[in-house]
Amino acid sequence: MSILDRILETDSPALVRHCKLESTGGPALPVAAAVYSGTTLEQRYRICERAPIFDLDDEGFLYRDTGRIGRSVVISSVAAEATRAEAAIYLDPEMHAWLPGIEVHAPSDETLASVVKGAFQSRKNDAKGLDTPEVHAALKEILATWRTSSWETAHRHVDAVIRYSVDPETGRQAIATPGSDLYRQLVSSDPATIARLSLNSLIWGYWLASGAAVTHRRPRSISTHITGFDAEPVYVHATKAAGALPASSNSKLAMESGELVTASKGKKPSVYGLGSVISAEGTSPVHFVCGSIVQQTSVALTDFRALGRQGMAPELVRACLGVAIMATEQAASDLHLRSECDLLEVSTPVWGLRRRGERKSEPLEVTLSEVRAATLAALQSALKQGHLPADRQGHLQKTTLCLSEPLAQVTLEARLEAMAKGDKGASE
Repeated sequence: MSILDRILETDSPALVRHCKLESTGGPALPVAAAVYSGTTLEQRYRICERAPIFDLDDEGFLYRDTGRIGRSVVISSVAAEATRAEAAIYLDPEMHAWLPGIEVHAPSDETLASVVKGAFQSRKNDAKGLDTPEVHAALKEILATWRTSSWETAHRHVDAVIRYSVDPETGRQAIATPGSDLYRQLVSSDPATIARLSLNSLIWGYWLASGAAVTHRRPRSISTHITGFDAEPVYVHATKAAGALPASSNSKLAMESGELVTASKGKKPSVYGLGSVISAEGTSPVHFVCGSIVQQTSVALTDFRALGRQGMAPELVRACLGVAIMATEQAASDLHLRSECDLLEVSTPVWGLRRRGERKSEPLEVTLSEVRAATLAALQSALKQGHLPADRQGHLQKTTLCLSEPLAQVTLEARLEAMAKGDKGASE
């Protein structure tokens, strides 16, 4: 019996992982928290002013109530951690060949040339001076090397990029062919069908909110939070080094054909990053000095057991659990989340089974190599028994799509707008 079987056969509703983190530079250094839309400090950084503060108990879980209340700030949200974990496991060289998913690639060379031409025609007023062979070649290269997958898009197999990409079997966008096999899989609510298309959708959830006769969704079965407690904000003001090229605020500059030129009706040099530039009051980024930073993961075992009752093969149920554990561990091995937020584990990560009626968790020894072996065995068995799609050689067959012309064109139009508004970007 594998470790995955042993976990699933318990009566525990959830599997958890707890760990304390701190900045790689030291515990007292400010870290850059995640930033969200909003006008107040609390909104922009998801601050809770009166968060209960817990510490490690004797077994390494964050259940010991300190009795203190303090400010907390989100360092990395559930959605951000899901994105990191899914990409980490899907791009793992050994796992990639065994994980069903939808991959979207660049369109044909003929389509690339047509799309680039269409983008310039659509944005001819914005693209003055940019319609050159060199820019055409650069934009074609952007698309030619582009790729993504249902393991990397925000909404997994029902993401807009997936739905509006072209199915080579029909030559039409995936969501526009109700009679096709791919359409029936995309809109299906059957777990076994979804597993054949993109296994991660059963683990991290999705919401088919439109584009189908019957809409439905599946909740996340795994959630990871990274939170800073006892958090004190530090406003980050900056100025250029004294050795910077001097520039008078009375001078005027502008962008023409992608180049910087002097212009009587232009903008101040500071807009383009010249001179000594000080952050404006109220727009400075905010970092936080945190008394403690914790990472907490919860895996809903009840969800995975329910997959079996809904007709999914036991091998695939085990694979879902194994992927969830492996993805969590692999994402935790790289905690350089952003500039000024490079974290590391300062307590031994512990896995445990939650029990009803108890705050404590039952410690569980989880060895990544054992979980990896069990997960691969489950996926290989599922493929052999026909629960996953196989090609003529018996290898896992992924679903492959091409980026549609409309998606490609709006991507390039955004690039052209960014190039044409280089003066705006220089000030940000």
